[in-house]
Amino acid sequence: MAKTKERRSKQTVFRKEFAFPLTVNGFSVLFVRSAASQNSNEIQRGTYPSMVFIYYPDDSVVDQNGVRVTRAGTLLKPNWLITSSLETDDVPLAFPKKTLIARLGSISIDKNFTINEDEGEQESEVIQIIRPHNFSAIEWWYSDISLLKTLIPFNKTETVGTTSIMAEKLKVAEKECFILVYAMRASNLTQDRILMEIPVDIVSPPSNTCGSRFRESTMICAQDIDEKKNVSYDPNFCVGNGGGPLICEKDIYGLQTYSDGCKEPYLYQLFTLWSSFISCGIQDICNEKQCEAVCTVIHKDSEYRMMLNEVKTETTAMSAKYIESDDSSEEPSPEGPTATTVKQDEAATTVPTVAIPAADSSLDTEVTAESQSTEASTTKSDKDNGRRSNVEAQQQPIKKKSAASPLVPFSMYLPMFAWMLCFV
Repeated sequence: MAKTKERRSKQTVFRKEFAFPLTVNGFSVLFVRSAASQNSNEIQRGTYPSMVFIYYPDDSVVDQNGVRVTRAGTLLKPNWLITSSLETDDVPLAFPKKTLIARLGSISIDKNFTINEDEGEQESEVIQIIRPHNFSAIEWWYSDISLLKTLIPFNKTETVGTTSIMAEKLKVAEKECFILVYAMRASNLTQDRILMEIPVDIVSPPSNTCGSRFRESTMICAQDIDEKKNVSYDPNFCVGNGGGPLICEKDIYGLQTYSDGCKEPYLYQLFTLWSSFISCGIQDICNEKQCEAVCTVIHKDSEYRMMLNEVKTETTAMSAKYIESDDSSEEPSPEGPTATTVKQDEAATTVPTVAIPAADSSLDTEVTAESQSTEASTTKSDKDNGRRSNVEAQQQPIKKKSAASPLVPFSMYLPMFAWMLCFV
């Protein structure tokens, strides 16, 4: 406890480079600390240019409590950012069916998520999500980390910029740490979310106080040291801030994971322990052999690709069915020739036909579909084979009928000749 108090007397306020030292008294750090001044917890625009706000423009994408799904994150490259998972056990992944947007340069978010371009805020659509290969929505907190690629790279300005993350394994517990969140003030009447710093105390070494969902291979945990948080900001500050950065002194060490609401202890994914995942993702080589067991990719056009594959499959099946049907119609049907047999008949000027039996014959001239199928089969009985031979023997070529007019008996012309003789 004495060590914690000593830390509180040496708090640091960070600008863009996270290297602006400031010593304040122990009481002041009990409030949300400010990068702008000792007396205000509002963060000035441009203090954290790599801070990302992530959201779905479709307000129907909500969690089980009806709150719009949002995340925080950190910009690593102009078109790459790191955040937490967008899928949990009670919130299914809406991407890629729903458009996902990343925004930088904001120090406040209103209830309608309105962008303030006049203040240098920028947005870009997410086109790719990379997450761990072993990700499970049932136990999502064990692999609560994602890389997002944007369609258009962000422009570096005074309020928007990239940052580096700490990939080396250092003694984080010995450092002064805080988290960045977009949270409402305790007395906020506008429901605006304000960018704030919240100090935390890293637990070292990890103990049972980290809870049952803690995994030492990829996480660290911390306790809240802000005794005045209930009068400074909403106690549900964690809602929508998963993926926000954990900053220790001047370096970003991890991202926030909230698997049990805003209850302590707080869990953080430590970047040092996810170095292979981050490396494969940033290089965009998850489909290559060395990374295929590390990460998986979800593309914005995945749904379109699936639709094309379905159409291709259906087309292939229809083509195969047509070819099979065409092959099975080699023998002409007595009841009606197919298009193939008509073409063959025109070339040979004959058509196959079944001879009509004599008047006193009792033969049945009807040929059923079952007998046709029996004739085409290679496993026919001897009786059926004999029947087919008789039918084929009765088939004979005939000449096509001429297009000339039919003959008329001469007797029909006699009245006309008699009428003509009357005028001679």
